[in-house]
Amino acid sequence: PLTGMNVTYKTVEGAFQAAKLGYTNLSAEEIAEIEIKLMDATGKEAKQIGRSIKSLDTKEWDANSSRIMKELKAVEKKQNKKETTNE
Repeated sequence: PLTGMNVTYKTVEGAFQAAKLGYTNLSAEEIAEIEIKLMDATGKEAKQIGRSIKSLDTKEWDANSSRIMKELKAVEKKQNKKETTNE
């Protein structure tokens, strides 16, 4: 799992796809609905949900997506290391 901003995602892909929501003009209600789906989604399911996100500013997303994935991977690594140490 990947935890951040008071939300836990089952996969890094779920967190990554949720990051797209910051590059949309969706309502808070629409964002919450998608986030709920992404929290428990498998990687494959998260990708499918991410592809269906409407009003994505693809230019801005493309400019930031690599950095976002690197940051998420770093958080995942840190959390996995912490979990291993606590066992």
